[in-house]
Amino acid sequence: MDRTTETAIKGDHRSRPFNLTDIVSFIYIIWVICLVSIFRQKVHLWYLYVLSYSLYFVFILLITRLYQKYPASRVIAFLRHLYPVITFFFVYKSISGFVTVLYGGFIDPLVLKFQVSLFGGHPEVFLEKLVSPVMTEIMKFSYFSYYFYMPVSVLILFFSKRIKDLEYFVFMVTFMFYICYAGFVLFPIEGPRFTLEALFRIKVLKGFIFTPLQDFLMVKGQTIGACMPSSHLAVAWTCLFLIRKFFGKLPFYIILPVICVMSVAIVYNRYHYVADAVTGILFALIFYPVGRKFYLAYENK
Repeated sequence: MDRTTETAIKGDHRSRPFNLTDIVSFIYIIWVICLVSIFRQKVHLWYLYVLSYSLYFVFILLITRLYQKYPASRVIAFLRHLYPVITFFFVYKSISGFVTVLYGGFIDPLVLKFQVSLFGGHPEVFLEKLVSPVMTEIMKFSYFSYYFYMPVSVLILFFSKRIKDLEYFVFMVTFMFYICYAGFVLFPIEGPRFTLEALFRIKVLKGFIFTPLQDFLMVKGQTIGACMPSSHLAVAWTCLFLIRKFFGKLPFYIILPVICVMSVAIVYNRYHYVADAVTGILFALIFYPVGRKFYLAYENK
């Protein structure tokens, strides 16, 4: 833990019922419930979203209460500190059900028009000139590596009992995810895999090991409309900053080139437009210091 974080901690906050991760989770839950309730005519089975998010709210209340009562329980402590990490996938998947409520559809034509005026065409199609099984494998690997940065980091912090560092890490990632999720609704984008499919001469990107693995994960875990900003990049860069903070320079410099390749791979793999990638990186650069200030202010309160 560095000196900046140490100055933010003034004793054990276990007596405080909620940490900042809980508060941003509550805000996001209430936002979703209000959104689907207001636009319920546009949301299929809208009441199931209200019910599921209400249960999620209750779960957070319950686990915080149990942790206050049984702080020595490793299972309860695990759930208390890592529940956002466990539930991110389900929250992410649910977005597809209400992502288009503001516009009644996707706004890809605006992005396509903008990048044609800027680039004279579509970079996603231009990158076909680089396609080869080896290049695809490199790009898919860099994209796939994202799935390890957050889980491995938080597990190391938890089992090494660095609880305050863990709280900071989980909050920063949770904050970034929820900001991106709100962005999906404000800018519902379907993505180049669908809108530019007819322009791709190479219909399937072929690789070796990570390519079929990543393709399988995309089929099972994709959420249509979750493109702008790229939460993949926003969270990956956020994790990189946090890894530098809590684990030092060596893992930072090992992971840095992989995430740099990932920043291109999301376009090469046809998952995102260039605008999604740029916005994802900007979100990390802008909201990482914002989240840090929120955290320090709350801990010092």
